[in-house]
Amino acid sequence: MLLTVNGKTHDLDVEPEMPLLWVLRDELGITGPKYGCGKALCGACTVHLNGSAVRSCVLPVGAVQARRHHHRGTGQPRSAARRAVGLD
Repeated sequence: MLLTVNGKTHDLDVEPEMPLLWVLRDELGITGPKYGCGKALCGACTVHLNGSAVRSCVLPVGAVQARRHHHRGTGQPRSAARRAVGLD
């Protein structure tokens, strides 16, 4: 599965049902988004996907594969909303 994060495409060997949060943290080492409640209620895992805030703890990575993701602090362009991870 292909996932583009901070302008770099990653070829990941993960199940499409794996939550995006765990792909970002465990597979790619991006620790900005946090695990909070695991139910999309607290917002600790919020990231931006095509300009919309989404809760990555309940979003399967298979639903967002091959889209661009931007992580804060990389010097890459970002969407207007500021979170630990901004997704284009």
